[in-house]
Amino acid sequence: MLFSSFVLEEAQELLLYSGEKKRAEYFTNVCRKLKEKINSVAWDGKWYLRAFGDSGKELGTARDDQGKIFLNAQSWSVISGTADHKRSESAFASCLKHMETPYGMQICWPSYPKD
Repeated sequence: MLFSSFVLEEAQELLLYSGEKKRAEYFTNVCRKLKEKINSVAWDGKWYLRAFGDSGKELGTARDDQGKIFLNAQSWSVISGTADHKRSESAFASCLKHMETPYGMQICWPSYPKD
């Protein structure tokens, strides 16, 4: 989800550069709608969800026993410009709180010790 908004943003800039204004406007609108949707359904209160399963199950929520928070979703929320300043700060504060180790950041927390 978050990577897609980044790609749409980049595509829009390339289309503008190449003079395809109408197509660029289309990508801009799609990107805006995608970012709005991500912020309405994938924000878990302190960080962004990792994904949704085929059944609609949310992955990476505070309610999960394993894999509550994923580093990739938080970093791409900022890189893609999907997260506003307040949510960016909250997502990264959550990363530092839950995933920072003396050896670097964990990819997710807590890990998946069970099947």
